[in-house]
Amino acid sequence: NSVCCTLASHGYLVAALEHRDGSACSSFTLNDKGEKEWMKYEVHKPGDKDFVLRSRQIETRIEESRRTLTVLEQLNAGEVLNELESPFELQQLVGRLDLSRPIMAGHSFGGCTAIGTMNKDSRFKLCIALDPWLFPIKDKAKIICPGVNAPILCISTEVFQTPANLDAMKNLPEKFATFVTIKGTVHQNQTDTPFLLGVAGRMMGGTRSKLDHTTAMEINNALMLAFIHVHHGLHCFTEDSFDVIKRYHEHIYCGVHLGNNVFKPLMIKTNVISSSL
Repeated sequence: NSVCCTLASHGYLVAALEHRDGSACSSFTLNDKGEKEWMKYEVHKPGDKDFVLRSRQIETRIEESRRTLTVLEQLNAGEVLNELESPFELQQLVGRLDLSRPIMAGHSFGGCTAIGTMNKDSRFKLCIALDPWLFPIKDKAKIICPGVNAPILCISTEVFQTPANLDAMKNLPEKFATFVTIKGTVHQNQTDTPFLLGVAGRMMGGTRSKLDHTTAMEINNALMLAFIHVHHGLHCFTEDSFDVIKRYHEHIYCGVHLGNNVFKPLMIKTNVISSSL
């Protein structure tokens, strides 16, 4: 994943979760005999309500995210042994992980997961939600979103967001939330999908965007790094992310840009990124 690789290239330990809530095409676990036990995509049955399924899945995702940080803490303390054959020695990580300021991040359903996790676990000190899809918590947004007690950056694409989703996002604490939209982008611009498909594939798959997909990803990653740099004071080891933001400033809107219209409730407040544009 381009986002994960970019963060890792700057020295961050990136834990990419494979959620086992039934939302992935497939996943597996190993039983006590070392045999794979497959978990396949949960197909809706006739009459099933999507919200009921998604609200159940989001709870699983949040707990998986919290357990991941716990496992990292145990790794750092030397309390985890790898029972599988691997050339990688986990012991080399003991005492070498800086877990004082963990960052929770996610895209789409993962963005909703990130917000929900921040609400439940104060160990996370920073949050980045990429085009968050808040449908799974629509009935609890007024409770969950205000519970995010740390800086949060929401990077939206221009096409994906809807008035209902934005209405839920406005419940995020004004003093902590920064909203940015990358113009000319679609939901998949924050994933690797456009890179895997050719021109025809992007057109048929709905991943074609006005803005070049490589440029869109570069802007997205620069915004993430700049946000982290501001709040954690961490040095960017390659090209300064703020220079990238300045170079492509005409493609960045400080706030939430909905299609051709600008959505301007009280939620629109840019208290970090705007200073770098």
